[in-house]
Amino acid sequence: MPPASAVKRLLEPNSAQLERDALRKERESLRTGREEALQSNDRLLFQLTKSQLEAQIMEVNLEGIRTVEGLGELVHGSDAGHELLPRFGEG
Repeated sequence: MPPASAVKRLLEPNSAQLERDALRKERESLRTGREEALQSNDRLLFQLTKSQLEAQIMEVNLEGIRTVEGLGELVHGSDAGHELLPRFGEG
C-alpha cells in the first residue's frame, strides 16, 4: 500500500491542472463576452440603419409634399396645394 503522503498528493488537485482550468474558463468567458458584444453591435447597427432609412423616407415624403404644394401654388394660387395633400398621402 502506498504511503499516505502519496495518496494525499494524488487526491490533491494539480496546480498546473488548476491553472489550465482557470485559463480555459477565462477563454470561455472572453469568447462569450465577445459574442455578446458582436450581437449587441449587430442590433445597434440594425437600429441605426433602420433609423437612417426612416429618416430618408420622411425626407422623400416631405419633398413630395413640398412638390405638391408648389404645384398647387403654381396652378391655383398660394394655398391650393393643401387640397391635394390628403389624396397624395393615401394608399
